[in-house]
Amino acid sequence: MQHQRHTNVVAPASASSGGNVRENTAARHKAPFFIALFTVLALAVAACGGSSGGSKGTSKTPSDTTSGKPQYGGTLTYSVEAKTTAFCPPRGQFAIAAIMVVSAIYDTLTQPTQDPNVYAPYLAKSVTGNADNTEWTIVVRPGVKFHDGTPLDGAAVKQNIDEWKKGILLNFVYGNIFATTVTAPDTVVVKTTKPWVDFPAFLWTSGRVGIAAPAQLNAGAACDTNLIGTGPFKLKSFDPTTGDVSTVKNPDYWRKGLPYLDGLNFKPNEESESRITGIQGGDLDITHSSGGKDLNEIKSKAPNATIVAEPDGRMEISHQLNNVERPPLDDLDARKTIALAV
Repeated sequence: MQHQRHTNVVAPASASSGGNVRENTAARHKAPFFIALFTVLALAVAACGGSSGGSKGTSKTPSDTTSGKPQYGGTLTYSVEAKTTAFCPPRGQFAIAAIMVVSAIYDTLTQPTQDPNVYAPYLAKSVTGNADNTEWTIVVRPGVKFHDGTPLDGAAVKQNIDEWKKGILLNFVYGNIFATTVTAPDTVVVKTTKPWVDFPAFLWTSGRVGIAAPAQLNAGAACDTNLIGTGPFKLKSFDPTTGDVSTVKNPDYWRKGLPYLDGLNFKPNEESESRITGIQGGDLDITHSSGGKDLNEIKSKAPNATIVAEPDGRMEISHQLNNVERPPLDDLDARKTIALAV
């Protein structure tokens, strides 16, 4: 298993529209990468009073060019490095490009904090373990609604966790869970076969396990395209052929006053050169990349763009399969040597 650093590039202010996705919540806990990225973006675009370039957005209030205070309004176009054709969280096989979309539409039960060993409740009001960490009680935040208007409750959380256990990838992650029980309208208890000290971290899992509405989970094959979460943005349209995802502001978002943007549109583009050109020409407001070569090209071709690198610990997870049937990796000691080296 390896971790790969990713980089986001924000177009110069002249090619963007005003707005921000979520506020910086560092006072309470460290903002997830997706949030932190757009906090920086708000500072980068605060000087533009209206909109221009590819975002075609509009600012509802004049931008404050002196304080850099985020302003409401505008739509941004975000180019990611890969196409995702299905967004059913329990059975999804999400890479970093998909996680960018998932983070806009869904919320996770916990989020990372400044302390890498601590994950704070987020969509959950509390997550509490028993003395030996074999039983965890999750109480959901009151008053939260899914985009379709149904309330977030213990039953919805139980359904999500139960579906995680059936996922193509997630079944390996949550195999330690043997029972989930709704003990109150807002409470679900998770029991594990072995002590699971870091269970709260697995309610985030790099942002992959956003809580989906029962209507999406019950939709069968349509679960892949009928995205319904509790996040700051609601699905407007999704084209599985192109991977384009268009979202609009969730007016009933549980974090009052947020988001700032009216919309956020994701456009996949596997060609880094095209993404860089889009930033240069103003067709894109943000692009996402992971290669050192791309970073050098951006610095030379779009020197006015703002570059935001993922902080330590927020890296995409990749996997490596070794052929253990042939030398030298048929030797256990050789494999151990490689594992320790990396």
